[in-house]
Amino acid sequence: MKAAIVALFLIHVSFASVITPFSSPDNMEKIVGGFLQESESPLVAVYTFTNPAIAWALAGKNATILVEKAPAGGIPDRSILCFLQDSGSRVLLYDGPYRFMHAKYAVSGNRSLILSENFGSFKARGWGAIIEDEHIASNLTSMFNEDSMHAVPFVCQMNYTFHESSVARETMPSYHGNATIVAAPGATQDIVSFLSSAKERLWIQQAYIYRKWSHGQNPFIEAIESSPAKKKIMMDGSWFNIDKNDRNSNYYTDQYMKSLGIASKISDFEIHNKGVVADSTALVSSINWNENSPENNREVGVLVTGEAAKYFAARFEEDWHKTEIPFSALAVFIFSLGIVKLWIILRNRKKYSAKLRSATE
Repeated sequence: MKAAIVALFLIHVSFASVITPFSSPDNMEKIVGGFLQESESPLVAVYTFTNPAIAWALAGKNATILVEKAPAGGIPDRSILCFLQDSGSRVLLYDGPYRFMHAKYAVSGNRSLILSENFGSFKARGWGAIIEDEHIASNLTSMFNEDSMHAVPFVCQMNYTFHESSVARETMPSYHGNATIVAAPGATQDIVSFLSSAKERLWIQQAYIYRKWSHGQNPFIEAIESSPAKKKIMMDGSWFNIDKNDRNSNYYTDQYMKSLGIASKISDFEIHNKGVVADSTALVSSINWNENSPENNREVGVLVTGEAAKYFAARFEEDWHKTEIPFSALAVFIFSLGIVKLWIILRNRKKYSAKLRSATE
């Protein structure tokens, strides 16, 4: 009951904040590494942790790190957790009432880091934001402390070798805007309300979107269908997300959206994002669009406005046009094709003429 009270307190409270937006694969590793290097006694919650450079950034920082005890496929790299523990961090494994501790965030002082990505390679498309606001930092700290009460200490039971690694830091512009935390479990209606608020544009970039939930159609899809906004949907095209044997795969969601006249694309690059731009507000979050994630997991997202939202809209537009051939390139291709075809015709004609002369000699 206490956890539910914390979650309810976090939702629908908007704070004027300083917001630094960033993205992967562009600059996320550098921003995350820089944030942690600047931190003192940070609190870090992440589903899985496999990035050595980020682990080194936490060395000697007196961090408390909360990771999922039983992620899908198991903990991918225990040696990193061993190193984190041996370098001064307190490492906890979440073993509480939620299906997964799937959030990706960190808190230090009045600054909070919120991501769509795990602490891994940062090679897939994802979004992130640093929020400078004492209220949001305080709320996330309360959430972290609550979830830590349902965790067990990590115990390293292996010999390991861990080579030193570092990450180059990068500075991104910061903007003033409003920030609102969206937390799961119980985030479905909040996301539906956000989607329904769009009047002009509704741009969605997701790792995957399930068409069906246990009791019918995905309510996020219902909100998209009823929205008067101009809609664009982009989903990941990795083989496991477009499996034709899975009726909930992106392949069938894409076909369904197109049947409704909604612009939809399957990407030819990896998307791990869970992002939305609705008019002048963007959602950065860890919340996948299946039923379990918003209803049963611990997840964290943030709604941001102003120039930060414009940053994410620009990233979406870049991705949307990645698979489109520019007109100039298309013209060059058609012209080149015509030249090749003409060359083949002339070559064949020359061979025919030579053969004809040979036959008459």
